Amino acid sequence: GGSSYWIPVVSDHIKPKSIQFFYSYRVALSMYYNYASLAGFDVRLGPIGTTESDIITQRHLLCNREGKPRTAKVDTLDPQHNKIQRRKDSFRCECKTKIVFILVHGTNKYIVAEFVEQHNHKLFGKDNMFLSRTKRKLDYSQEIFIHNLSKQNIGASRTHRLYSGLQGELG
Repeated sequence: GGSSYWIPVVSDHIKPKSIQFFYSYRVALSMYYNYASLAGFDVRLGPIGTTESDIITQRHLLCNREGKPRTAKVDTLDPQHNKIQRRKDSFRCECKTKIVFILVHGTNKYIVAEFVEQHNHKLFGKDNMFLSRTKRKLDYSQEIFIHNLSKQNIGASRTHRLYSGLQGELG
């Protein structure tokens, strides 16, 4: 029916929790991006609040499929370089998934103010994980590494963790 929703299956220590403190904005962000890449969805930066001196006081991170679907016409070139118009159907489906980080007053720490876990669309499966934009940002050496491991039949997310582990905490 129209009311189906999907909750990512990830282990508990990866899932955001409302009581979590993060020692910086960056740490908060990377936690959620990591969660999203293992959960199988792409993140889009949402509304932000800042102080006069540009300190981030609040940040919404949304599922990339948040928002109204739009049908836009896009100009593309055919092989002979003639301009043709194509319809580009938006993949957006008003997904309500999000997390909201807020700055704890008087500190540099951030806390999870709101966390909506359900998606109203299917997530990337383990097999089409590589369609995720987040995953497409992997650099080449990482791709080769993951490709070689996947030939030995280790799951993509496990490979990703293995790789991160081997990198030390450098990247």
